[in-house]
Formats: sequence, structure tokens, C-alpha cells
Amino acid sequence: MKKTMRTSLAGMVCLAAVLTAGSAASQTNPPLMVQDAVVCRDVVERTPVGPGEVFPDTISRLCCFTRVTGAAAETEIVHNWYYNGRLMASIPLRVASADWRTYSAKRIAPHQKGEWMVEVLAADGTPLTRMVFLIA
Repeated sequence: MKKTMRTSLAGMVCLAAVLTAGSAASQTNPPLMVQDAVVCRDVVERTPVGPGEVFPDTISRLCCFTRVTGAAAETEIVHNWYYNGRLMASIPLRVASADWRTYSAKRIAPHQKGEWMVEVLAADGTPLTRMVFLIA
């Protein structure tokens, strides 16, 4: 009888552990969200400077500033820079807290006039936002 009780108790403890782990796994983390995203001339002290949607063809560098919220653990986002529909740069960026500001920068050649886009992706490739801008 003692052996059967011990086995049953051990089985119940294992079952409780499995149920607890299952319920923890089924709880979803809050989604990663972009609270702020702009293409700008620079980022100074984690603040975008000179945001816009149209930039002169004399501009030689632009930044994409992104404020991300909801990260439950350290992760990353990716800034994909496109020029006229062609991927020009893919830049992974660290996200280390639930409210994180980061940015990437891209050199713009004088002949690269036209439509640009920056797409922001979560680490798993989920699109979070995109910004279309023009070099004219």
C-alpha cells in the first residue's frame, strides 16, 4: 500500500508540474509594438531630428528611429531599407527592455532619387510598420 501511495503521489506531482508548465506556456506575452517610427535627418540623445516624408537629393544620410514597446525579454527588430522596391540594407537592432528606442542609418548616394521605404520587422519576420519617403 505504501508503495502504491508513493507512486500515486509522485504521479500527481508530475501531473501538476506538467499542467503548470502548460498553463504558463499558453499565456501569451504582450505583442511587440512600434509606438513611434520616423525617417529623419539624425538622432540626437535618442530623439529624432528633422523627421519628414520628402528629403532633398542633396541629403547624404538618413536615419530610421523606432520606439518599441512590449518586449518581455531581450529580442531584436530589423530595419529593411528599400530603394525603388529593391532591398538595399537589412539592419538587425537590439531591443533590451519593454520600452526601447533604437535607430539605423543609411547613406544615400546622389543618384538615389525616388521612392524609399523602411520596413520594421520583429525577430520572427512579422511586419511591425513601414515608412515610405521620397528623395527628390
